[in-house]
Amino acid sequence: MANLSKLIRSDAISQLISGIALLCVGLVLLAFGAIYTFELELFIFILPSFIGGWIFVVNGVQDFEIAKNTKLRLKDAEESTTKTTWPSRMFLQWKMNHSFHLLDMKELEYLSFIEAEKTGYDRFLSLIMGFTSMRSFLPLKQKLVDDKGNTLFYIHRKGTILKWRSYVYDSNGKCIAIVEKPKMKNDGDLQYLDSSGVRWIANKDGIGFFTVSDVEGISKVVMKPGAIPVESEELSKSNGILMEWHEQTDIPYSLLVFIGCISIRYFHG
Repeated sequence: MANLSKLIRSDAISQLISGIALLCVGLVLLAFGAIYTFELELFIFILPSFIGGWIFVVNGVQDFEIAKNTKLRLKDAEESTTKTTWPSRMFLQWKMNHSFHLLDMKELEYLSFIEAEKTGYDRFLSLIMGFTSMRSFLPLKQKLVDDKGNTLFYIHRKGTILKWRSYVYDSNGKCIAIVEKPKMKNDGDLQYLDSSGVRWIANKDGIGFFTVSDVEGISKVVMKPGAIPVESEELSKSNGILMEWHEQTDIPYSLLVFIGCISIRYFHG
């Protein structure tokens, strides 16, 4: 069973190193501008360096505090599934507020991955970083909500550009799973691990599509970013991921959370 304390401490170190490095880059650029010439183009690099560095450092310090609890372990979770039959083809639409919404071809929403509640200060920082490519690698808190607006799970992404990990919490705040890159390439591109071990595996092909399977290799869904949903003219104009389900009933919510983690990491704007 995964030792959460060690994992979180490792993420904290990565975030602190990245944060300090970005702050140093910002200081060097600021000094360069002060000594030579300070132009708008330089400011565009300085501001994200300072803000990104600050976000990494703050999250790193917070994670160090969490990791002091050396008895952290993944909690057992009762598996729940969808209650209705879903269409074989759906669309995971990305919106500018850094969220994903799972729709059928009639644009009926089934669930969504949206950012967790933020303070005004956090929203201000996110707004600035949203205009940079760094946004895809910063620590992030999302939540999975159903079509009635009920929060089902929380997803906390930690780490940096080269190394990252997502933690999955249930609605009561218990950590029930982690999503990370396996050490061995033969074990897939991403894995979903709960208290019993590996549950879901994602493999990326040469054109950027993800096939998500269980540990026995049975494919559950194929995620096709950039593919056009020909059934809907409106959705064909949107940014998102075409979803092709191989099983349409009793879809485990743990699988949906895994899909959210993949989307947030690889296709997050």
